[in-house]
Amino acid sequence: FLRRFRFLFYHFSVKRYYYSFIHSTRSLAIALCPVLFTGQPRLQVMLVMITVVSVSILQAHFRPWRIVTCNVLDSILGVNLLLILAAGVMLDGTLGGAGDDATLQACLYVYLLCILLAGLIAGSTYSIKVLFPQKRFGAFLCHHK
Repeated sequence: FLRRFRFLFYHFSVKRYYYSFIHSTRSLAIALCPVLFTGQPRLQVMLVMITVVSVSILQAHFRPWRIVTCNVLDSILGVNLLLILAAGVMLDGTLGGAGDDATLQACLYVYLLCILLAGLIAGSTYSIKVLFPQKRFGAFLCHHK
């Protein structure tokens, strides 16, 4: 069974084997919200936000990923999704005038540029660590006789 369905389980730590069900359920809930509530966009956004927040809380509590970086990245991506959804709700057009939309769009551009810059910095840092690894030893002692 585990060999056949390895793609579902190998991402998560052994203690959190059940988190693949939670992760798949989250994806299904996010995909079904727009399908089930086609005429109610605000309800769609609210349900997606509730889904993302509740799964982010579970993810922060359980830390299911095998690698710590993946746990941090999953949390960051959840927060980014929430911020983009909140900005989308504000761009609805019924809340404010054209000046508010322009301000929000400028804030979104700055936010997306910050995400791009953070990705470039993280990628550059990782590349430097891979291309120029540090010495394993500060000093090497050899006791030949």
